[in-house]
Amino acid sequence: MDINEILKCMSDCGCDAGHTEEFLNLKENCSPESCIRFLKRHRKQLMEQIHQMGHKVDCVDYMIRELEKEAGNHE
Repeated sequence: MDINEILKCMSDCGCDAGHTEEFLNLKENCSPESCIRFLKRHRKQLMEQIHQMGHKVDCVDYMIRELEKEAGNHE
């Protein structure tokens, strides 16, 4: 991967400038395994955010169902 592709990918996956710099430093000075560990940690954080958002969506869906039940009882 060239530097432009790395910068685009890091931006696309939500890494800020600090994380991008950290990754580039790892890539330049460390083993590929270090880069993989870094990316797996970031992936884990993204997956946790997905699960948190899923829980929030579930709560909104619950409220919608409950309000729809109430609206059906008042007709």
